[in-house]
Amino acid sequence: MNDDLDAIRRVLAADVESFRRLVERYQRPLLTLIRNLTPPDTDHEGVAQEVFLAAFRSLAAFDPKRSAFSTWLFTIARNRCRNELTRRRPVVGAEFQSAPPAASSVPAADPTPATGTTPAATFVSANIHLPALPYVPPTEFLPVPPTLNRRPPPEPSG
Repeated sequence: MNDDLDAIRRVLAADVESFRRLVERYQRPLLTLIRNLTPPDTDHEGVAQEVFLAAFRSLAAFDPKRSAFSTWLFTIARNRCRNELTRRRPVVGAEFQSAPPAASSVPAADPTPATGTTPAATFVSANIHLPALPYVPPTEFLPVPPTLNRRPPPEPSG
């Protein structure tokens, strides 16, 4: 839009108040995009503020020949949303404080002094304690009742 380019020229010419027009114009669509790309418990307004601040700081790098201002702004927003999702995502395997112990080497009822639980009862990953599942050998699985078996029983040979 020509209005966007005029506002950008004014901001680059030290008229910082002109950026307010851009914020007012794109605030609602930007918040909608951020709400659609991030979980509900995200500080959507905070992410939007970061996007506008990043756009303001790098406004001199905006090239109107490459894209519209809205495209450039929404690309910044998309990247900030990705950063927010990455920041929230737990890192699997990298933050193990200790490997889960082997079931055969763990005493059944000897609690560890640090946690008060048996080592087999919990495992620690990113400071979250999850209950460990007991090992069941395949020979102890319950047989599938014949009514649930999808294949017909084998024909008797004879």
